Amino acid sequence: MNIGHLALTIPNDVVAWINGHFQEIDRATAIGLLEDAVDERGDPVEARLLRCLVIGARGDIDRLSDLVEELRIDSEDVILSGEYESRGGKLVKIRDLKEPFGDV
Repeated sequence: MNIGHLALTIPNDVVAWINGHFQEIDRATAIGLLEDAVDERGDPVEARLLRCLVIGARGDIDRLSDLVEELRIDSEDVILSGEYESRGGKLVKIRDLKEPFGDV
């Protein structure tokens, strides 16, 4: 039995976010990183984590690569980078990425 890694289909809202926030030269690489992203168990990741990855990367392909690697260790750090900000020394949830992005 061959158990292979299937590439993840990236939701349209995440592709639109990449197109709007990453340099053109980095977009295909960003999609590839997301397609290959896996969690701590080696499983493909849910759309929420993909959204957290691209928000947390802030349009920086190197940061996206680092976050994809971090995802293999601890998905909570990736969620923090996408959904939370530090305000007054406290982490505050500022967005819920369980739902697709609105207008990008």
